[in-house]
Amino acid sequence: MSQISVISKLTGVETTTEGTQVTLGHSSIVKLNVDRADISGYSRSGNDLVITLHSGEVITLKNFYITDAQGVSQLVLEESDGALWWIEDPTGAATYASIASTAALLAASGSDTGGAAAWPWVLG
Repeated sequence: MSQISVISKLTGVETTTEGTQVTLGHSSIVKLNVDRADISGYSRSGNDLVITLHSGEVITLKNFYITDAQGVSQLVLEESDGALWWIEDPTGAATYASIASTAALLAASGSDTGGAAAWPWVLG
């Protein structure tokens, strides 16, 4: 079983679980504690992203491909040495980009600044 962390792009709240399947309620950043070398392949099944490891373990991210107001979900791998890798287009070219933290991905979605900008207006 893999450790799966889901960071909501809507709220910024992170939830961590152990398992092989997670269902996303809205666009999120999904962080798996898996080394790039352990990945056998990525595939799409409807709106789900299916990740197969060389060990034979299969991790399913349900609703990964559903787009909402916060954009699309994104996948990040956290390797055993702590390095973070964002995977752009997992079922396409599966390009890996090194990132310092998931905060940059949240900022790009506008979830942490968009909500903050609305509060002064709502409060008057």
